[in-house]
Amino acid sequence: MFFRTGLIHVTGGLCLPMALLADDLMPLGDEFNDATTFAQWQDLGVVEGWVTPSYEEADIDTTTAGRFRIQPGALTWFAHLRGLLMFKEVDGDFVATTRLRVLSRHNPGDPTEVPNRSFSLTGIFAHQPRTIVSAAPTPYTTDPVLPGTNGSDYVANTENYIFLSYGSAGNPGTRQFEIKATRNSNSLLYFDSNGIDQNETEVWLQMVRIGDTVVCLRKHSQGGNWIVENRYPNADHPFPDFGTTLQVGITAYTDWPTASPYNSGGLNSSFHFNYAPPAGGNPDLVSEVDYFRFQRPDASIDEADLQAMSVSYDPATNVSANPPVLLSASPGASPYLGDNANVELGLVGAPASISVNELDGTATITLTRSGANTDEAMTLAYTVVSDTAAAGIDVSAVSGTVEWAASDSLSKDLVLPLIADDLPEGEERLELAFEVSSGPAMVGPGVPMLTELVIGDHPFEAWIWNLYAGSPPPGSTGVGDDPDGNGFGQLFEYALEPGSALLGGQLTALDAPGAGGAAHGLRFAPRSEGIRLTVQRSTDLDQWDDLARIEDGGDWQILEPGTTIDEPAEGVSGTTLVSPPATSEPVEFLRLMAEKL
Repeated sequence: MFFRTGLIHVTGGLCLPMALLADDLMPLGDEFNDATTFAQWQDLGVVEGWVTPSYEEADIDTTTAGRFRIQPGALTWFAHLRGLLMFKEVDGDFVATTRLRVLSRHNPGDPTEVPNRSFSLTGIFAHQPRTIVSAAPTPYTTDPVLPGTNGSDYVANTENYIFLSYGSAGNPGTRQFEIKATRNSNSLLYFDSNGIDQNETEVWLQMVRIGDTVVCLRKHSQGGNWIVENRYPNADHPFPDFGTTLQVGITAYTDWPTASPYNSGGLNSSFHFNYAPPAGGNPDLVSEVDYFRFQRPDASIDEADLQAMSVSYDPATNVSANPPVLLSASPGASPYLGDNANVELGLVGAPASISVNELDGTATITLTRSGANTDEAMTLAYTVVSDTAAAGIDVSAVSGTVEWAASDSLSKDLVLPLIADDLPEGEERLELAFEVSSGPAMVGPGVPMLTELVIGDHPFEAWIWNLYAGSPPPGSTGVGDDPDGNGFGQLFEYALEPGSALLGGQLTALDAPGAGGAAHGLRFAPRSEGIRLTVQRSTDLDQWDDLARIEDGGDWQILEPGTTIDEPAEGVSGTTLVSPPATSEPVEFLRLMAEKL
């Protein structure tokens, strides 16, 4: 027996406590409407290092819209022979459901014909992971070698799996299912056509695991009844040597006549076929998968309910009963399996990255919800994952939720308050991890589960940071600090760049006629991002009146009527002249004030 670990493991992904998630398996599902999700599926042949590809073609939403299309080479699953498996890793109990279409290759004019090579099938597959990482010989050779030699770390008699597939089995040209259980490379199977509509190219398959019990179900039309095919363990088939973690996904295999002699040749011959199958053969299968959905079993169903289910398998004939046993014959399980455990997934979208500035005060992340089941309420949980920025220091939020009511598919803005400081730090980054905590939805295909938040310094602190190449010395970061001793504090140095004293510029007071007429006022090259600049005048150095103001990169505002602003033309560098209105006072003083926002 095993115990639920409380974690879902996704290779290359994110591990979060199950307490955050109502159904942590849903994000593993795929509706196959985005080609980028192909990279999320692992190929067992690659994982175990067999070198030779297990498929001739495979793609998502490319050759056939909305489908995972797989065209396998000549290979099969039996004993030591290894077929194709595209999988996700799942820990603990699960319900996996798929809808797939079986096509053939022998008649290009009508691919809907039944495959005419025996054991050409595709379906749902659960495989016990092995420690093999370099199965093929190293250096690679197509010459026969023994298992475990020439650099191979293959371990014999370690195949453990269960699968339920659809296509053509022992009677080529007839639509059949096959179900197989293998324990330590000892395979037992059966197949037949009972319950199958011979005109139906598609099939719906479901595999349920609770504890050490696995049940396989099938149906053969959209509105058809779910058939309970078999349950493992049973008295007639070995139960695989399963641990907590399984590789669950899609298999496709074809052309048993090409592989059969290698099975008859024993372990060494089978091993050679696995890494160096002969060219050619007669593969006659194309698998087109419409969706593959993962869910946790309903909390109301337990292992005893699965073990009490009536099944179609007839041990007296080693085939399925005719008529087969329907899911409805098991009232303790039927409310929780079949279509009731096959929830079409809606999508949740989050941006991959957004950039903000401390000065903005908040960061807004727009979240979207689309697809199926938006008529049901949904809650999206988020957690701040610290990087160079820190939750509670640079952003006040640590975790929370965003909620959609039933029938609400409008986008939602998650607004995170930013915490500004007076420290030059350069760009800081943190990530927000999103998971669906309730409701039938998943993080969308091609949309990351993480949003990166890039927080820029206040413009003044960013200037300090860059001025000193990321290492500002003590006494250089304050607004009034004057490290070069020129009488201008750092805030003025920033405000007057490129006309700053630090860089050879200056602030000039003009009180004489210029070439173009009166030139009376203050002339300077202002920079106002993140600060406020105000030009003032006084006649007694006590009372000061505001003439004009510019702040945070905006436009000049005239505060005293008669004040004029002479700026350089747009796109032309130069200085700005702020001239006060005429006055009868005999003495006039002008000054420039700078304030950090």
